[in-house]
Amino acid sequence: MKPQFVFTIAPALIFLFLSQPSPAQIQYEVHFACDMEVQIIVANFNPSAPTDRVYVRGAFNGWGTDDEMFDADNDFIYTATVFMNLVPAVDTMLYKYMYSSAAIGDLWEDGNNRTFWATGSEPDLNGNGIPDIVIPVRFFDDETFVDPRFYVDTPVIFEVDMRPAFRFLANSGPITFPPGSGNQVTSIDAVHLASGAMMTTPTLAWVWALPPGDPLIDSLEMKDDGSNGDLAAGDSIYSIKVIFRAGAFGYVQWKHGINLLDNESGYFETYDEILTDLPSGRVRKQFGECGLGSGRTNWYSNYITAIPPDGRKTGPLAAFRLYQNYPNPFNPTTTIEYHLPTAAPVKLAVYDMTGREIITLVNERQLPGEYAVKWNGLNASGWPASSGVYFARLEAGRFSAARKMILLR
Repeated sequence: MKPQFVFTIAPALIFLFLSQPSPAQIQYEVHFACDMEVQIIVANFNPSAPTDRVYVRGAFNGWGTDDEMFDADNDFIYTATVFMNLVPAVDTMLYKYMYSSAAIGDLWEDGNNRTFWATGSEPDLNGNGIPDIVIPVRFFDDETFVDPRFYVDTPVIFEVDMRPAFRFLANSGPITFPPGSGNQVTSIDAVHLASGAMMTTPTLAWVWALPPGDPLIDSLEMKDDGSNGDLAAGDSIYSIKVIFRAGAFGYVQWKHGINLLDNESGYFETYDEILTDLPSGRVRKQFGECGLGSGRTNWYSNYITAIPPDGRKTGPLAAFRLYQNYPNPFNPTTTIEYHLPTAAPVKLAVYDMTGREIITLVNERQLPGEYAVKWNGLNASGWPASSGVYFARLEAGRFSAARKMILLR
């Protein structure tokens, strides 16, 4: 017979356990505020368009669109007040801002969810008997204004190597993005530059959002015929010259499209760099590399480093390259990789959103090859840099490029 064990609990202990109150919920007014000025200036968001709307979405509303935000004071700051029940010091709420736009569709903030919680000591700011939680104003996606600007009219030539797309069509068949959309490309009939940057000639726009016949479409077509900044006709490298007028922001977001479709990579994957200091006056990309960031899946990745039959390399080994850091966002360490096709004096430094140098990571002449440098999130004095957006900038000979990095502590 198996032994049997009998446990007894004193009635007083049972009463004490059952009588312990659970933490009490308190109703709060939570005030959200999102600064949309940068998104408006780069033409991603149009406050006058009835289809363009801003939302705060989180665990408190099932990540839905119940809580729309509005710009009541016409100061580009969209606000919303949400009533919710929280247990102070216990409940942590997750949320993000997102907006719907006729220009680029639905856009969520990148990175980790934002958070807030109640402390139990919040004041009743409007005297209605309900304590208030005021969330600090945040720029959408924490993208603030970036200096320097273009202080004089400055020509910038955008180049895109289309050979990865040609190789994709030859080896994998039609380009259909997203799958099942019916937007199928079987031949490259035209390549266009797309951007929301302002104060430019020609006027930049997200071309796939323009109505058919709009004259801007023709003005933003990139050329492979030796004109409009193109260095060599028929080499599958398309170019266009854009004048950034004095006062234009130096931080630019853009991408390229085949046959007026947003098919370079994911819909919301864009290049974003500071273009005010290009030694050659040119910014060079390969079609599809905007989707090579950490954790992304890219249609064209197998072709960006492929060697076509004529022996010319189409990938980063053929040119200077600064890759997107990984992980990104990061805390506290990230890796920055770059490629040098020839020996060159190299400076790799980290800058904050105002253009102030935080730390120099490399400052020496280096031989050709692939390099990987770690940044531990410290500034030049050895102190931890605060959470925020930073830029890794590589200068190698006459080449320069920058990549946006997000430090979350």
